[in-house]
Amino acid sequence: MAAIKYVMRRGLNVRIRSFFPDRMKPLHSFITLLSRESVDVYEFNMMLLPQWADMTRREIKMWEREYLIIDLKGKTVLDIGAGCGETAAFFLHNGAKKVIAIEGDKYAVEVMKENISRNGMNVEPICSRFNKEHIEIKHDFMKVDCEGGERELLNYHEQLGPCVVEAHNNYSPGITQKLASKFSFAISERLVARDTFLLKKL
Repeated sequence: MAAIKYVMRRGLNVRIRSFFPDRMKPLHSFITLLSRESVDVYEFNMMLLPQWADMTRREIKMWEREYLIIDLKGKTVLDIGAGCGETAAFFLHNGAKKVIAIEGDKYAVEVMKENISRNGMNVEPICSRFNKEHIEIKHDFMKVDCEGGERELLNYHEQLGPCVVEAHNNYSPGITQKLASKFSFAISERLVARDTFLLKKL
């Protein structure tokens, strides 16, 4: 049995958090794409789905503090867990030449493509769940934030370049220490109210 848990109206936006069976997926898609919110990420006017809009407003100061571990000027960023393109906008604003944006949510990728077009962003979107082969894509810096997808790093047996990884212990118990041990990550910060840690490697 599938039921809509709640519908919350904020202005013209409709938010639905629910489980939809296959026969209701077209409705889910329609409602999801209608519920976009406008969020300015520096010079980029982004249309974001609600969960990414909330996250961007909440975390952008943390990105400024924690994601800029190397000079990004002229660099290519591999953005794993790219959402609607909000972190790609962040990296481009901070000097990146190009962002390769990997996101597994197809609705988010649809919105990301619109954001790329409307803002003239040099972003290559890839609709895919994160897998270790993505790490082989040529890049200068990597960000991984895909709620449990960071487990895939344990299957990668080469050295990593400069990167920041969010390790979500609520999705994968012990992942922080496993990744820190395997790749000699520095454990930077525990994110407030979540069993999530930032891991960094220069």
